[in-house]
Amino acid sequence: MLLVSSSASGPPSIQVNLSENTLDPYLLPLKKLSYSISRYNPRLLKRRRQFKKVNIRLKGDGSHTFVFQRTLGDHEVGPPIVLSLRDFAMYKFRSDLPRMAKRRLGEKVRARAGEEGGGLVNIKIPVKVPRGLSAITGEGETNIKITGSRRIDLSGQNQSIAGQAQTARARTAQGFTINFQQESQLNVQGTIGDRITLNLQQDSRGQVDIGESLKLRYDGDEDGIIQEIEAGSTSLSLPGTRLIGFSSPNRGGLFGIKGKGRLGGLDVTVVTTQDKGASNRKTFQGQAEETANIIRDFEYEEDLYFFLDGIYRDAYPNNPAGQDLVDINSVRVFLNDFNDINDIEQRAGAGVAFAIWNSDGTPNESVSQSQNGGIEEGSFHELDRDEFLVDSRGYLIMSRGKVNRGFALGVAYQTSDGRTFGDPTFIQDPSNPNIKIPLKLIKGRQQLPDFPTWELSWRNVYSLRGRDIEPEGFELEIFRDVSGQEPVDNQGGTPFLQIFGLDTHTNGSSESSQPDNIIDIKGGNELPGLNLIQGHLVFLDLEPFGLQGVGADDLEDDARVPEIYDTINRTTRSEKSRFFMRIRSKSQSTEFNLGFGIIEDSEEVILNNRRLTKGRDYSIDYQFGSIRLIGDAAELASDPSANLIINYGSKGLFGIGGGGQKSLLGIRAEHPFKDNVSMIGASLLYSSQSATTQRVRVGEEPARTMIWDVNGRFRFKPKLLTSLVNTLPFVTTDAPSSLNLDMEIAQSLPNPNTKNVAYIDDFEGAENRLGIQTFKFVWNQSSRPTRDNIDLF
Repeated sequence: MLLVSSSASGPPSIQVNLSENTLDPYLLPLKKLSYSISRYNPRLLKRRRQFKKVNIRLKGDGSHTFVFQRTLGDHEVGPPIVLSLRDFAMYKFRSDLPRMAKRRLGEKVRARAGEEGGGLVNIKIPVKVPRGLSAITGEGETNIKITGSRRIDLSGQNQSIAGQAQTARARTAQGFTINFQQESQLNVQGTIGDRITLNLQQDSRGQVDIGESLKLRYDGDEDGIIQEIEAGSTSLSLPGTRLIGFSSPNRGGLFGIKGKGRLGGLDVTVVTTQDKGASNRKTFQGQAEETANIIRDFEYEEDLYFFLDGIYRDAYPNNPAGQDLVDINSVRVFLNDFNDINDIEQRAGAGVAFAIWNSDGTPNESVSQSQNGGIEEGSFHELDRDEFLVDSRGYLIMSRGKVNRGFALGVAYQTSDGRTFGDPTFIQDPSNPNIKIPLKLIKGRQQLPDFPTWELSWRNVYSLRGRDIEPEGFELEIFRDVSGQEPVDNQGGTPFLQIFGLDTHTNGSSESSQPDNIIDIKGGNELPGLNLIQGHLVFLDLEPFGLQGVGADDLEDDARVPEIYDTINRTTRSEKSRFFMRIRSKSQSTEFNLGFGIIEDSEEVILNNRRLTKGRDYSIDYQFGSIRLIGDAAELASDPSANLIINYGSKGLFGIGGGGQKSLLGIRAEHPFKDNVSMIGASLLYSSQSATTQRVRVGEEPARTMIWDVNGRFRFKPKLLTSLVNTLPFVTTDAPSSLNLDMEIAQSLPNPNTKNVAYIDDFEGAENRLGIQTFKFVWNQSSRPTRDNIDLF
């Protein structure tokens, strides 16, 4: 036995002095002390057991000593320690002092933080509120608390590219650049007495101006006439109304004063505000956004669809000869963006593309060189297979998007009879990078109508302004502008849909049926025809509104507009335009665009009459105005019968909702009855919008609207109904009967134009600007100046 004491007693010749750590091995957390028995039992190789507890007992011999013994189950392990009461008290004091000091200090810090409310700055103004004002401000101190944060990010970058050529098209800044960004967030909370509070917020990442975040609130006595006053950024919420507008609590963007009071048994709510936002609503059916678009005849998708060769253009829309069909697995597509900077990244290699090829698969270099845009030479990089689609009829569709006018496009492919155009099997030799891959050019750089590749680009493809469009509800009509008349949708009684071959039979019936004046849907994935998946309409004619031979055969000559196909000048195309298409469609989407400048927290999203919760059912980007359904809400909205309604407030580009200043005044008076259910009330709303100019244009007229509303809700408990029920055979009840009556009536008195006059346009200050770019690749060589048809030089 081991004895420990200032005057230890034990076996002879054993004297152990008490030290500060004598009992530590016995009183340390048990998880730190363990032993292994894997030596005796292989099955317990990784098993370790802990000492369960320390037994402490007081010896009963009157010596006032403590015995400390560690045990494992019922067995004692190791020698015990015997300690006097005095030494144990000293050890206990030394071990508990740091723990107690840490706990008490932590309590004081937390208590002080609770009293001060935390924050960066907490100022208590020692000036007391005068006794005469204390009836308004209430008792208490004047206090200002400021909390906030500021983050500053500073970074630098040194960029240097060896061997780079600086051109007008590609200029890269080199050298050391510094990037400095900062974010700040500030909250100011002030109190005057216990009734007046002030809140001010500023966040560099938010969209709310610091002036709009100011809120002043007054809370009156429970029995006082004035119950509540709120000034600053308010919301217009008039309780008890269902028929009049602005009843949503999310009607944000209002800056003004809102007050609640009580006069006897009458509850009164008054709101007067300046409306800085516009109220909007969008409706979506079955997760599909309904859109209506007007597409002019010159707004075709250029440089998106291509023919691999002229023989495929000549055969369109029929199939080419069997030997000319393209092996779609052999097609390789190469792009030259004329940007030397990304050649390494894009793994570009040297190549030369010829526009003119012989029928045996050899390039006609001499003819290609003699024509403008007949040869493109430079660094070409190969596109991935998911960036384009190929049809065996010699059609190439750029699924990656339209090819830039400043780029050149080349291909290599093999026909069904084994002829190759370009080299479909070419592999770049790293040891000899100067070897150029031969390609067939199908689009030249900055190509013009006289280029041999001009006709390889399709000009009969129109975007439907959406993808994955629902066949149900899709409508397309073609109209022709007629001077001095309304646009017409037919020629001599024949609809333009039939003239352009888009309506040949009744939808859902055989192809021999009569046309139904509705565009033929078929499978919705036709080429040519209607492709609802890609969202494209491809006409059966190469230039549907062009000349005879490439345009619609039955179109009258005076209606044709070939000018929209043989020029790159978009202004000329627009001036010559005569036709337009009107499209109504529904496209599947989980993300919807509401427009820029959405007022934060002003949205109200309702799906099938159920209000959705932000963060759980949808996410929203207030800056760009996009809202995306997530989780179960996205699945529910996929039902064609689903109804999605989004109410929201928005600002204009300059912080206002559009038009002139808008003011709102609302008053609500309500008298509740003793049952706290029945009530009668009345509401009045007055709205006015001023004009920004003296000469008011159509759509910007000053307006004024007044709406009144009276409603009531009554609950009766007539005993007569109970008595009547008891007269029925086999019916006996003593439950009280209840009769609820809810009614409301409202009227709107609008004046859409208080000036009774509006201008369509006064043409004052009208101008048309055309910017001239200075890059050399956008200029073309001019013709020689002449006089009297004679060249001057």
